[in-house]
Amino acid sequence: MDFLKRLGLFKEVKLPGWALFLYGLFVLIPDVKSRIDFWWDASQYLGGNVAAIGSGLTSPLSGIILMVVGVVYVVLVDEPKRPVFRQAWLRVAGWFTFGMIFLAVFAVTLISYVAQEIGPRRIYPIQGNIVRDILASAGFVGNYSVGITYVGTCYDCDGYAGDFVDLIKSVHGWTVVSGGTVLGPSHDLISPLGVAVLDKHPSTPSPATVVMDKALKAAQIPFDLLEARSFGNRNSSDTEIIISARRVRR
Repeated sequence: MDFLKRLGLFKEVKLPGWALFLYGLFVLIPDVKSRIDFWWDASQYLGGNVAAIGSGLTSPLSGIILMVVGVVYVVLVDEPKRPVFRQAWLRVAGWFTFGMIFLAVFAVTLISYVAQEIGPRRIYPIQGNIVRDILASAGFVGNYSVGITYVGTCYDCDGYAGDFVDLIKSVHGWTVVSGGTVLGPSHDLISPLGVAVLDKHPSTPSPATVVMDKALKAAQIPFDLLEARSFGNRNSSDTEIIISARRVRR
């Protein structure tokens, strides 16, 4: 490291350039980008400026631009042969650019967290795509029906249940048997996580329940698999979902 310092590559004045370069590099790594996109899925659902900023921060083009800007900054700033680049304005510009990106990342992350953990529950775009792909893979080999019911006294259950209905209806081979709303289902039939997948035999679930279980887990939608017992549309559907208030978070 002392050798690199003597080369002048890691002087304090060059830190904004390296920060911009590394952020651009991370955005271009597929696994890192997919994780960031998943974390910021709620911001895309909200739309508007938040979605535009989030998309811009994870765009491959932005990653390439930031890497180039970072390299140019590191190469030019404080170079003895080019004294003009030692002016304070360039260092200010470098730190300002890094600061704006940092604030944008923080803001999008905070808004996404609040939307997911505090705001009304929704199925966000990436989650929906994951569920849709897995359900579609099973829809080609059979037709499945899903009963969806929600607790009427829950403030966000109707909207969340509506998201499930719209999503499942959009998949070939899957239909929805809507059970509407209930006011006081048995505590054995609702999950503290807010989503319960009901099956008559949870230890040996039906094919539809198995696929639904796989899809919700892949989309990181918290739920519990419970015994259906005597509830809802279990005689007319292959699996059931009941949406209730979320009391705990997994």
